[in-house]
Amino acid sequence: MIKLLVRLVCGGLFLMLLACLHEEDTGTPVAEGGDMPLPEDTGEPADDSPDDPVVPDNPAVPDDYGKNTRNGTSPLAVNIAPFAAWTPGWVLIDGFAKTQPWVSNLCNSDAWGSGPALNLDADGWVTRLTDNQCADTLAFGSQAGHYPDGEYVVLWEGQGTLAMRWDVEPQVVHNEGDAITTKDGLKRMTFTLPKAAQTDLGIGIRIASVGADPLKNIRLIVPGGMCGRSASELDYFKFCQSARGGEGSCASDERCFDFEDIYWDRFHDSVASMNQPKAIFHPLYAASYQQYRAVRFMKWLRPEDSHVENWSQRVGVQAQSFSDDTKGLPIEYIVAYANLLNADAYINVPMMANDDYVTQYAQLMSSGLHSHLKMYLEYGNEIFNPVTPLPYGHALAKANEAGSGIPASDSDLIKTAKYAARRSRQIFDIWDAQVSQADERLIKVLVGFNPLRDYTLNVLDFEDAFAKADALAINGYIGPNRLYVDDVAAFDAMSVEQILQEITVGDVVHSESSLAELNAVYVTHAAYASARNLQLISYEGGNFMQTTGAPAATVNTFFALNRDPRLGDAFVQNFNNFQAAGATSFFFFLNEDLWTHEGAFGARRYQDESRSDAPVFDRLMSYIEQTLCWWDGCERVLPADQ
Repeated sequence: MIKLLVRLVCGGLFLMLLACLHEEDTGTPVAEGGDMPLPEDTGEPADDSPDDPVVPDNPAVPDDYGKNTRNGTSPLAVNIAPFAAWTPGWVLIDGFAKTQPWVSNLCNSDAWGSGPALNLDADGWVTRLTDNQCADTLAFGSQAGHYPDGEYVVLWEGQGTLAMRWDVEPQVVHNEGDAITTKDGLKRMTFTLPKAAQTDLGIGIRIASVGADPLKNIRLIVPGGMCGRSASELDYFKFCQSARGGEGSCASDERCFDFEDIYWDRFHDSVASMNQPKAIFHPLYAASYQQYRAVRFMKWLRPEDSHVENWSQRVGVQAQSFSDDTKGLPIEYIVAYANLLNADAYINVPMMANDDYVTQYAQLMSSGLHSHLKMYLEYGNEIFNPVTPLPYGHALAKANEAGSGIPASDSDLIKTAKYAARRSRQIFDIWDAQVSQADERLIKVLVGFNPLRDYTLNVLDFEDAFAKADALAINGYIGPNRLYVDDVAAFDAMSVEQILQEITVGDVVHSESSLAELNAVYVTHAAYASARNLQLISYEGGNFMQTTGAPAATVNTFFALNRDPRLGDAFVQNFNNFQAAGATSFFFFLNEDLWTHEGAFGARRYQDESRSDAPVFDRLMSYIEQTLCWWDGCERVLPADQ
């Protein structure tokens, strides 16, 4: 039991390790609600110009142009992949927001982190540099040959010396005082980067000096464009080749709009214009998520690392970047992406967030998320997990406070379960009061711990938390993990065929992680949920096969398994078992993620892999295409008045 407990506890740990190197209705199905007002379209070509073909307006025929209509009956949800400079999702048209926080270096040294502490403003922009001090960051690391190629545009404000380096060879530098191109009041330079020049270093970005008006608000606009009928009527999922690069062509009633002309400028544009019409997300990235019914944004929100207590502390849209694990992405981006995908949003509340934070969070989500979409609400992430210090440690400390009413005689794990139940219930009450039509839009989630019945039952029943909830969530991971098997030598010697046998029946290395064993977990927890009138969901599930410490041959065997369609078949069998147990939404982990000896969790290794190159991803997409969601009310329709 201890081995199983530890293995499943670590289900939320692996990406930390990687980071050290993730009813009857005649309405139109799955059309965008459009709760936010459309800004005025000024300065664009007239609709009857040759470049902007006229599209007949027929109110009797719904126009779903540029909207996602591919997930209306989808049975499968997904966890978002981590947001960092070295994760493979391109995510944004303005790639600078995906750089890492500034690192202080000595300008004449190759040693990373060799400089003194940086002077930064509240948004993380450099305000002053000392002698021989440079501020460095990077974009598109660890993605050699798999990030956008073509001509990049760099835009910024203020005074200073800015250099683009590493894969940009020779480097491109603007020294303060040099002649510089400007556009719309912004300084502008370009560089061209072909696939052949890409290495795992990525694009290095250096500030070597700052002036009285410090250099700030850098944009890194990736090559290519987006198809559209006009600059205010875009197909947000269709990539095209512009003069700066990219690939793909547009239909006869469209043209290709360069990203530089249509991107959402987070420093100047209003939040209301996010995807209405200003484009935020790279169309290839958005397209790869189109078929999922819901997205769990935990890895963007970083609840396991966030120390944020007050609403004023949350990251803003003008921050230097959004890859700081202690803050996560601005919530506005989560709302914008869910709206774009017409996907339900699974969101997490930071462990230390106070009631005012919780209230304003609820208000933002309620007003921003389209009214036909649902919100899954969870407090923290894997609070049972002692390996992630913040959630577990915070819950335990609160449970141990004098007057908490949680018995000192309880085990530490049960104490965390009881505090999780209490705080979740409080948060659920706040959201119920703040979210419009909460009974229809809000799914309040309590998370159980697969191997330990007492933890799950305390989360459900302490202070009757279940009475405020709508769902019990568990994980759905399969596969042997080298860290938690009794016979490491036997693990290392397994062939692909033997790993598949272990996944199916668990009789090769007896890892207690087979489909049959997990199915028994589903049946048990479905009974817990049903007895309390809750639905059963899986907050995470997929591949749990880590090879930490294994020889290269073993790692390569597991990588080969990730290219085997039979692994995709195993995942589909897992989904079918989940359905048969009476469960509903399954949030797969992950759509795309780099593969390492710490795990090969992504259905695709790189964003730009095709379905034929990524058979597991292809199998997931085929499952969605061939399977209708099965629970009451799961088919998403657009209200007739939208």
